Amino acid sequence: ICLLVPVLVASKEWRAHNRSTKMTPHDMAYNYLISCPPNAILFTYGDNDTYSLWYDQEVEGIRPDVRIVNLSLFSGDWYIRQMQKKMNESEPLPITMPYSKYKEGVRDAIQYYDKKVAGFVNVKEVFDFITSDDTSTMAQVQSGQWVNYLPTKNFAIPINADELVKNGVISPAQKGRLADTMKWKYTSNFVTKDNLAFIDILAHNNWKRPICFTITVGQENMAGLQPYLYKEGFTYHLIPFKPDTTTRDQLCKTNTDTMYDNIMNKFKWG
Repeated sequence: ICLLVPVLVASKEWRAHNRSTKMTPHDMAYNYLISCPPNAILFTYGDNDTYSLWYDQEVEGIRPDVRIVNLSLFSGDWYIRQMQKKMNESEPLPITMPYSKYKEGVRDAIQYYDKKVAGFVNVKEVFDFITSDDTSTMAQVQSGQWVNYLPTKNFAIPINADELVKNGVISPAQKGRLADTMKWKYTSNFVTKDNLAFIDILAHNNWKRPICFTITVGQENMAGLQPYLYKEGFTYHLIPFKPDTTTRDQLCKTNTDTMYDNIMNKFKWG
């Protein structure tokens, strides 16, 4: 009699609970991956996007060149360490920190202290400052311990237009739209471990790998880069075009030709 129960449940409920034709998670993940340029770093947040992305990539082999980075896991030292290794067809991320600089209990949260630094500072210099073990770059707290701190929120990356064209970030026709220097304001009063790893990537990627965010990532996880994020389908692509000061919603900007090609010719709508 007990054996008949699951048979009865299956026969009566299978049709109502069958998910084999429900393709929205699969196709959304597919569209996320297809939206990315070759060898992209794709930042996502939360389970609903990430599990579907992992399935599409690991089980069906879709876009194994893209490195998926879940920002909600990026605060774990084990996960950062994992990102420093090759996975599928993705080379290690450009995270230069040795494990000793970000392991649990080390630089878990670096506080911002306004040191009235003039102008915008190269993000490489900022990164070197907040990861230095030299006490001259630290502040001493009441306990007597020396801790790293963030002296400025004004970050900058110099732009070499020819390198961006060479690396396929932009087309030759878009060179005139580039800013000489990408400048932005970091938006938090703390650099947590995930922010630290992200700053490391920005400082040392040198535009060799495209940086993308899924459209579901919250703005608080974008580190103030919204003026340089352009929608190319279901992802935002970091491109150092001159900021558009005429729009209030910085995330409504599109890289039109690429977005059109993705939506009309590549996406699945199951």
